Amino acid sequence: VKTGSMLRRFAGIRSYKVISGLQLQSGEETITVDQVLIGFFGIMLVMTQDEPGSIYGDYRDKQWMSVITDKDMRDTKITFDNPVLQLQKAHDAVRKLLAAHNLYKVQSEGYVVFGGKKVQLTNLGKDKRKGMPLLTLSQFKKLIHKEKYSANGPVVVEDIYHLLTGK
Repeated sequence: VKTGSMLRRFAGIRSYKVISGLQLQSGEETITVDQVLIGFFGIMLVMTQDEPGSIYGDYRDKQWMSVITDKDMRDTKITFDNPVLQLQKAHDAVRKLLAAHNLYKVQSEGYVVFGGKKVQLTNLGKDKRKGMPLLTLSQFKKLIHKEKYSANGPVVVEDIYHLLTGK
């Protein structure tokens, strides 16, 4: 939820568009993308995770785990679908849709944003995490304020919005 309001504020002053809860087909599967930012730079897909605690997983694993240790040092373990695999499926579906409309020069990228309190992504291992699009909420806030997301580019925001939403 915080990523959505952050993106809407960011988009509002730049004439960008944000789509929340975009449904995309990936083969037989329907993938829901939490937030999509469409700007002159291209498209940014954002999947949000609210799991708190220490996050364990590898980009190839189907399931990841969140471990929360309480004040009595008892661990609670919660498993969830690997968000990187979900993001990749969504990204592939967007690229396929763009290609079907001969839009090959639209840049697209995606991130998994962990908004849980006291989340630790360090347990994914430096080697494993390297190259994975995982960010905490504060890291994501810094990312969207990079110059490349405010720069003019070849994307006609309204056209991509209509293509993705069908509206």
